[in-house]
Parts: sequence; C-alpha cells; structure tokens
Amino acid sequence: MTGGSKERANPFGHTAIGVTGSGIFSYGNDTPLGSAPSTYITDQALHRDQTVTIIPRTPEQDQAALLNLAGNSCRNCVGPFDNCAVRTDTALRAGGVSTGMWPLPGGVARDAMQAPGATTYYIPKGTSLPAALVEALRNFNPPNVP
Repeated sequence: MTGGSKERANPFGHTAIGVTGSGIFSYGNDTPLGSAPSTYITDQALHRDQTVTIIPRTPEQDQAALLNLAGNSCRNCVGPFDNCAVRTDTALRAGGVSTGMWPLPGGVARDAMQAPGATTYYIPKGTSLPAALVEALRNFNPPNVP
C-alpha cells in the first residue's frame, strides 16, 4: 500500500495498493493497473513524499483483494465518492485488513501502517527508494517483471 502526500496538483494526496505477484493498482491517474510497484513509486517520488507500507498477507487474502480489484478495471473512472482511497480501502478490507473506511488517502495510509506486522518506509520527494524496500517490492511484481 502506498500513500502519497498532497502536492500542488492534488491537495488530498494519493494512495494505491499492490498485491503479491500482481503489481500495483493506482486509480485516478494514468498508471496501468498491475504495473511494477518500484517503477510506480519511483515515479511518484518525483512529485511528492511517499509512504509505502508492506502488510503480510496470506495467498487467500491476496486473492480476495484481487477479486475486489477486478471489479474496478477502469483506472481513471473515479469521482469524489469512488476514488483512489475508497478503492484501496475496499481492497484492503477484502484482504482482511481492518480499516476505518476512509474516503481520503491519509486515513487509508494511517490504517495500513497500524496493521499487524506492517513495515512502513518513508521516501522523501526526489530521493531514491531504500534498498530494503526495493527488495521487498520484488514480491509484488507481476509475472512479466523480473
């Protein structure tokens, strides 16, 4: 799960979700669903501070999150009540992560950080991803990305 701080073009920030072996799902921007997470996060860090939280999940929980995400195949078909935060939050809940059902990115990111076993990384705007995060993100790459 990623949370991006607010910036000039988006005063509310942004959030997205990655699923083990399936890539990242970022709604409301032009990121292809199922993209390589490290590429996405590196690109986002050019524009804003990022927090990335890795939450351990079972294969069954990952599958439940993916099933939820499959119902949202249009990456840019979002609005005020169906946005990046709502879609990320519902996928987290489908995958067994308890959340407060936040409609804004900051609340979703805070809930993710409090999940049992979660590890959070902070990436300041304009910096590189920490080596430990790059390694952890490999587990989230889709099959077409090494």
